[in-house]
Amino acid sequence: METLLCYFYSTIPQVLSGAIGLFGVFCLYKLNLIRDSLKGLTESMVLELEIGEYYREVKQKEEYKKKFDQHIRRLKIAATQSNVYKMRKALYDSYDFIIELVHNTNMIEQIITPFQSQLKTRNKLILFTKISLIYTGILIFFCVIIIPHLRSILTICPYLTMIVISLFVVNLIIIIGIVFISVDTYNEIKNI
Repeated sequence: METLLCYFYSTIPQVLSGAIGLFGVFCLYKLNLIRDSLKGLTESMVLELEIGEYYREVKQKEEYKKKFDQHIRRLKIAATQSNVYKMRKALYDSYDFIIELVHNTNMIEQIITPFQSQLKTRNKLILFTKISLIYTGILIFFCVIIIPHLRSILTICPYLTMIVISLFVVNLIIIIGIVFISVDTYNEIKNI
């Protein structure tokens, strides 16, 4: 019985490590898709502002011209660097100016709202990933620590195996749930 439990407690960290590896692939792929989507939205906003009628209006008003060029330059730099934090900061810094300048709500609905939605999805994914990694690390550490002291621990807590099995199942459910969130986000990005 002790040999069986020793194999059991050594198999759990191996399975969780493999699941985290697969999970990491999905998360990184999804984070790259979100970054590319945010970059595309930022570039389309810059194009819309530069090519649209807004630029002609700004050319006529001198007080807007310098501000407009400054905001466009920041958005372009953020988009070319593909830096999500710089894109978010440039958009939020330019938001009030863009709202004041753009009287067309179509641009706001087509570019700014999806941008904010993608950022929320990205932040959710990062939060769930951190929670999952911490939870998995604790469970792996716990299983590895138990193995040398298995006999004495099982005499103290005979239900330990059931507790570990339930924690293992919960961990796998969390990982699978995050993978499904990744796939769902991939479908959302494809539809934009």
